[in-house]
Amino acid sequence: MKKKVTVLTVAVLCAASMAVGAASSGLIEKVTSELRPDFKIVIDGQERTFKDVNGNVVYPMLYEGTTYLPVRAIGEIMGKTVYWYENDKKIELKDEKTTVTDADVIVPSSPTAKPSNGEITEEEAKNIALEKAGLKASEVKFTRVKLETDDGVRVYDIEFMKDNVEYNADVRVSDGVIVSWDVDDYNHINQTTPPEQSTGDIGVEKAKEAALNKAGLSAGEVVFTEASLDYDDGRKVYEIEFKKDRTEYSAEVLASDGTIVSWDVDYDD
Repeated sequence: MKKKVTVLTVAVLCAASMAVGAASSGLIEKVTSELRPDFKIVIDGQERTFKDVNGNVVYPMLYEGTTYLPVRAIGEIMGKTVYWYENDKKIELKDEKTTVTDADVIVPSSPTAKPSNGEITEEEAKNIALEKAGLKASEVKFTRVKLETDDGVRVYDIEFMKDNVEYNADVRVSDGVIVSWDVDDYNHINQTTPPEQSTGDIGVEKAKEAALNKAGLSAGEVVFTEASLDYDDGRKVYEIEFKKDRTEYSAEVLASDGTIVSWDVDYDD
């Protein structure tokens, strides 16, 4: 039998939102538990497998006749978000859904506190956004670089311009992942042209094809959630939205020639 030395935290499940704090004594005790890949977890007749943030399967552990699951697995079972409060050493399960690390949301002592060891710096966040755009710092003008909290997750809000094209990225402080990406091309805006004078229309299928090409995906890989004709600043555009797994794509495509004038990607990992 494979055994593993670990520190066990006992959490009692309940139907409502709950919080588990450190023991009042503050005592941490190391114990020997058994890793049990042979144990099956069945919920409502369906066998479940749980994974950590890196996609590795995690198994139940057995200690003195009691079976334990990671808090993240408990959160999945209950359909709740796992919060880890660093200062209070407290775990909280809430009816919200975002995924960040092995805890879903890490709440520091202050949302505007400077990054701690292991987190990316402001300069690193800017470089990550520039690399995503395929640009260099010397080619752009930064219009916003701000550390903020979005849905309990600390991100750098990075915005810059090049040749009348605006780029915006939300870069996660904890690991440098871009969780939101938006590109707006203002070169095609002509507010003096009324909608009725807009000419040409590539059709919705061509607009969808243009958006898929931008994403590097095929129609068979995605689910379209919107494909509609609209007017934006006097331009006739197609609003195209689709999903692949847990990533959402949104594009505004000029009806006249298929140019993508707005592009947004939201990653929910």
